[in-house]
Amino acid sequence: MKDDDLSAWFVEQVLPLEGVLERYLRRNWRDASEIADLRQEVYARVYDGCAQRRPSRPRLLCCRRRATC
Repeated sequence: MKDDDLSAWFVEQVLPLEGVLERYLRRNWRDASEIADLRQEVYARVYDGCAQRRPSRPRLLCCRRRATC
């Protein structure tokens, strides 16, 4: 996937789920000061993973569990 296509896909399919991710992290993470870093880590993992192969649906919600374990 080209970088422009990947970026467009990310903005369209993943970023709209930011509120869901944010709520999940706030409910399940003890240190609120780490939430912004965790969110960025999840986004980086999704973006890097999708650079190799884009899923048919966003996998953000699966990645958030792995980032918080």
